[in-house]
Amino acid sequence: MLKGLWRKAAVAAPIAGLVLAAAPGTASAHHTACKGSVIMRIPAGDGDKVAAACMEPHGETLRVRDYKADGYAARAQAYRKVRGDWVKVGGVCKDDTSTGSPDKYCDLAIRETTDVKIKLWEGAYDIWGPVFTV
Repeated sequence: MLKGLWRKAAVAAPIAGLVLAAAPGTASAHHTACKGSVIMRIPAGDGDKVAAACMEPHGETLRVRDYKADGYAARAQAYRKVRGDWVKVGGVCKDDTSTGSPDKYCDLAIRETTDVKIKLWEGAYDIWGPVFTV
């Protein structure tokens, strides 16, 4: 019974996303605009995007995308500023092209007016995004 429900939910979720994307103005701003965008290109690579991460405008969702099936998953971690120190928020958000999904969304709960930055890494490479306020 539960397996059938999960299967139906897995099939319905992408379809619901397509319906919302196809009907502009009917959905909220959720999953559209991003802040603190980070795009990684591996220096020795072909110059294409390898991975990217960003946060939804109100700090509720971290989004990460792995662009290449190169054997390395893209990982992102949100940090918030607390008394001058950068502290991790939530867990690591991981996306791998082998999963078949275009993006991985990870739920966060960051209070508004908080300074935030995103660390993105893949394999031995990492990069910090700009500081922004949610």
